[in-house]
Amino acid sequence: MLNGECIGVVCCTFEIVACTKTLYIMSLAVHPLYRCRGIGAMLLDFAIAKAESHRVPLVRLHVQVSNGSAIQFYQKRGFVIAETTKNYYNRCIPADAYVMQKQLQA
Repeated sequence: MLNGECIGVVCCTFEIVACTKTLYIMSLAVHPLYRCRGIGAMLLDFAIAKAESHRVPLVRLHVQVSNGSAIQFYQKRGFVIAETTKNYYNRCIPADAYVMQKQLQA
């Protein structure tokens, strides 16, 4: 929040994926006027710290295959592309998404 305006958000949940405790990031967004100021990195760091405090060894998320800036953002922070999910998005073209993940020290 800045002057009563929401400038960024991270929404995540704990899940079990293939018998592994996982933090799944459902959404991470920063208002366009406030991008490239480290806010997204702070939000991601906050989510990762929550995972670590719960001893969760893996963080996962989906990102549209054409979203180069988001892919680069996550790769710069240690995420790797683990798989591709075909037709993940209902209203986006392309509809495919990468599953990106980061292994944590649990």
